Amino acid sequence: VKPSTTGKDGGDKVRSAGVAPALVRLAVVDDNTFYRDWLGQTGTLPVHHHVVARAANAEELAAVLDRLPDRRCDVVLLDLRIMPDREPDPVKGGEKPAAAIQGTEAIQLLLRVGAELSAAGLLERPPAVLVYTQEAAPRIHVACLLAGASGVVHKSESLQRLGESIDVAAGGGVAVDQ
Repeated sequence: VKPSTTGKDGGDKVRSAGVAPALVRLAVVDDNTFYRDWLGQTGTLPVHHHVVARAANAEELAAVLDRLPDRRCDVVLLDLRIMPDREPDPVKGGEKPAAAIQGTEAIQLLLRVGAELSAAGLLERPPAVLVYTQEAAPRIHVACLLAGASGVVHKSESLQRLGESIDVAAGGGVAVDQ
């Protein structure tokens, strides 16, 4: 692990050595449609980042990982907190939706499903999971890393910092702000 660029609070961003692929295929998991639909639009991320899937929660992404173009997803950008729908759909009706898996459970689900699909030949390799969150508590960030996340990026960070962190995770490294 080697320190590199300085974070917004003066802390170093920790990165381990690794080279990101020339084209980074990315899945965005966020319950907020703004983040989910906006990330990957022209100018939001580096041109070598290509969003191959968008999902409102980890279960939704896990269900489509085996159908991705070229069987590739290098990094899953995962919102840590997924807010459950509180009421049934006003148009479709039905029962109250179940709460989505979130936090460390979502990280572990995506890592497990990615490994299973990779072993079955349905994915080229398991994707790294990079947490993209508004959560600031260091203990939560540590829990994410212990659950297997390849890093944690706060949503207040610049898009440049997000892009750098995606590259670090795609190259097999770990990206965190200290």
